[in-house]
Amino acid sequence: MACALRLFDVKSRYNLTDKAFQQTMLAVNGGNISQHQVKKMLKSIVKLKSIWIDMCINSCCAYTGQYKDHVQCEYCEAPRFQDISDANKKHVP
Repeated sequence: MACALRLFDVKSRYNLTDKAFQQTMLAVNGGNISQHQVKKMLKSIVKLKSIWIDMCINSCCAYTGQYKDHVQCEYCEAPRFQDISDANKKHVP
């Protein structure tokens, strides 16, 4: 399991796909440990809670700290929120 946890660390650091992780696990230890089992073990070891934070659509900044109340990106001026009012309107010919 220790090897699987190290490989999962590599997967997350280098943004490997789930398929790449599965193939690596298969090559290293015959694939007898699933990604689900690794995640479950990791959650029992490390007590972390996810925090969802809005990001600029262009990844310029996270809307946290001094930017938490901004409605527009300070760097690229992209809007923080998508305007869905037009998406709900029906287009009549």
